[in-house]
Amino acid sequence: RIYSSGWFSRVYYRLEGEHPFDLVFTVEVKESNTLNLGIHFDSNDMAAILANTTIRLNTSLNSLFDITARLSRDPYLMVDYSINKGIFYKGGISYKISSNDLSIYERGSLSYNLGVTRNALNLVFSEFYFGNIMLQLKAAMEHFHFYKALRSEFDPRHTEPNDQLYINYLINGVYDNLNRIDFPTSGQYFSFQYSLHTDNFVQLKNEIPLSVLKMNFYKPLPLTQKICITPRINARYVMNDSVPHMYRNLAGGRFDGHYLPQQISVQGSAGMEFLNNMVLLTDVTLYYNFTPKNYLYANINFTADSHHLHHLLEGKSYLGANLGYSYLSVAGPLRVELGYSSLSRRFHPYLSFGHYF
Repeated sequence: RIYSSGWFSRVYYRLEGEHPFDLVFTVEVKESNTLNLGIHFDSNDMAAILANTTIRLNTSLNSLFDITARLSRDPYLMVDYSINKGIFYKGGISYKISSNDLSIYERGSLSYNLGVTRNALNLVFSEFYFGNIMLQLKAAMEHFHFYKALRSEFDPRHTEPNDQLYINYLINGVYDNLNRIDFPTSGQYFSFQYSLHTDNFVQLKNEIPLSVLKMNFYKPLPLTQKICITPRINARYVMNDSVPHMYRNLAGGRFDGHYLPQQISVQGSAGMEFLNNMVLLTDVTLYYNFTPKNYLYANINFTADSHHLHHLLEGKSYLGANLGYSYLSVAGPLRVELGYSSLSRRFHPYLSFGHYF
């Protein structure tokens, strides 16, 4: 598979003539400008509307603007400008502003409430594609403005923290050859990210930069034509003792990175919780495709955390389970779930309709 500039909606080839054959490529050029709309409902965030437009610039740089906006309880606006130079290279700059009203729990009880506006400016130095592999090197500037205090219900005297600015350096890698997004039956997915976080380009609070390593891997394994099992491992390790609140480990919720980029989802849990510097999650999902568009599935998960990697076996651990039904409609999947996690210590029902974004 070759990833190029994205200027074509379809590419195929044929052989003509006699040996040695002529290889003829036929392409269908994409529209110069596109507009996409989506809507999603769920029992956590109610309704969300996504609008996206792509503007392709007819220049020798093969550049394009991509603008995406989400209207919801946690809205954001993202503007991306990218340059596609050659078959394998992509670079550019992007800006994203998002607003989040975060509720942080501790073993199922509301502990803190934090309102934050996040401004992120990303400079992608290089992004390479080799078949199913993507490698990316970038720098990022993140500014956090707190409009609501980090306040405990047990201690309401907390005041709003000061605004925070960080300059970060990141390397990302992804290997993805899954055959589909919803309920894949073949392929595998692996991603990693190593990041350095500073407040003056070289240090954090006049000490060494904050180092963070994150990895995620899962692979569907078909047992029969209708039954598939998918094991997953997700981990994040913060390698410093002193960690800013906005880069601490967060676990819980339905999707990775929904509220903050470092969020690790825990199926069956209710709300997010701060965990220690080392977090490891393993889970297994079993699903049964009893008709072409109907699925029953079950998930069992185990989460462990500790202050350091070498103390992981001595840290705390949490078990969870989730049962669900899904119908794959033209407008996106309908999901009905009921879960329980010892992380949040209560049953959590979940209902959604539409593609997640």
